[in-house]
Amino acid sequence: MHECSTATLVQEASFTLRHGLLAGVPRREIKFFLRDCDTGKVRDILKTNCSRPGTYSGSRVTSIYFDDAGLSGYHDNLEGTGERIKVRLRWYEDRDDRFFFETKQRRYSKLIKERLEIESSVPLTSLPYRAILKRLRDRLPDSCRERLVAGPDPVLTTRYHRLYFVAADRRVRITLDSDLEWFDQRGRAKPHLRFATRLPRVAILELKTEREDDGSIGEILEPLRLRATRSSKYALGCQQLGLVPEARGGIS
Repeated sequence: MHECSTATLVQEASFTLRHGLLAGVPRREIKFFLRDCDTGKVRDILKTNCSRPGTYSGSRVTSIYFDDAGLSGYHDNLEGTGERIKVRLRWYEDRDDRFFFETKQRRYSKLIKERLEIESSVPLTSLPYRAILKRLRDRLPDSCRERLVAGPDPVLTTRYHRLYFVAADRRVRITLDSDLEWFDQRGRAKPHLRFATRLPRVAILELKTEREDDGSIGEILEPLRLRATRSSKYALGCQQLGLVPEARGGIS
């Protein structure tokens, strides 16, 4: 009965591109990995020093990351490779019938994010990966399809709660991610969101700016004294899930 139901969903499933490919301008991302974090205190500091972007203050974010069999994306991140690409599907709250195909292209100190909004006729998490990949290959523009084909394996899913802020001059956007959890997708026939691996009292703070040198960052973080780190949620998830034996349980 379950197989029949899945077969029916696959037959009925269709993906529709809601807009063309949206490419952001090159930007810098400055990340801070916060251990033993009192998220409430950090949130209050950011509320004092920044503002919220309109009425949109927070959301639950879920992302499926893709890579090749050798986890090249992970190793590129760990080694600090100057030019690298990350591929993921992302949705907000529990609306997995409307999601984004995203690529993040790192070019040394700059990052370019591209995204396509996609509407699915059935919930994404109800479909087998083979059906998801086929429909993506059928609908994606050539450049996006090539990146997916280069790393077609679903590796992990990450989920967290995100708060949004913007600096007073509107030139720096800030996000605070907490309640981080990861789900191993290797060998799974369809998206799997059970048996999470979690990191308690950990948060990731990100500042995004188009300027090469922004002097307002210190004011945004005052009175916090933080050291910037490489804090990729994908790389961190690979480590926490034990996908990379040499870094099991570590943090990069």
